Amino acid sequence: MNTICKMIISLSLIPLYAHSSTCENSYNMGYKGFTFPIITNSRNTPEKACFSGRNVTSWITESDGAKLTSVIKLDDQEFFYVTTYNEQNGNSVLYGVYENSKGEPNKVKLLFNNPTEFEPKQTLENMRLNSYDKENGVVYFSTIAWTTSDAIHAFSVPIQKSKITSHPLKEKFITDGNFIALANSENCSSCIVVEKISHDEQGTYFPKFLVNNNGETFCQISTKDAAWELAPKCLSKGDEERPR
Repeated sequence: MNTICKMIISLSLIPLYAHSSTCENSYNMGYKGFTFPIITNSRNTPEKACFSGRNVTSWITESDGAKLTSVIKLDDQEFFYVTTYNEQNGNSVLYGVYENSKGEPNKVKLLFNNPTEFEPKQTLENMRLNSYDKENGVVYFSTIAWTTSDAIHAFSVPIQKSKITSHPLKEKFITDGNFIALANSENCSSCIVVEKISHDEQGTYFPKFLVNNNGETFCQISTKDAAWELAPKCLSKGDEERPR
């Protein structure tokens, strides 16, 4: 097997206008609705939430102890998925944030954890959004689950956009491991790249795999080439790499 995939670092991962350092700056630059200035060197962790030039972070988090942890924008409309986490009580929440037809800020609580749930596949502790697969209408997110590995989950975005805020969100556990990127191909139309952790007599190694939306491992990816991320290739059946 020598399948070549296209790696997708989704542009919707970081809102296209989340570059301004202050709410006032983003408003003065013409962004009148929601903006989420991203923390420097962070992939998609907001420093704050803004609406029409005002800081609305506490309106979203509903608590001074909770922090914004990630944001993803649906790139075909003004709708954001936003996660928050409160280290004091362990509460983690996924919100849908949007501007209504009257130009007012709105939010809806779509998913939240149970701080007393400790089963790694179900805990939903500290949810962090990974990426939006627009081709398949799926959002991936990770949670803190095991000592050395996340749990990767997913949920579908309703086809009818009007149902995004009213349609019950049903998440599902995909696999253990650390999310790297989307990687769709003709042979694996809804796949992600996942880094796993394994051990042998020499210690720990970190193989990368293509995993489909049902949690099935499609193949191990060859990472010998320094530029493997540009076009991930499956190893032939029976071959194995143990990157360290």
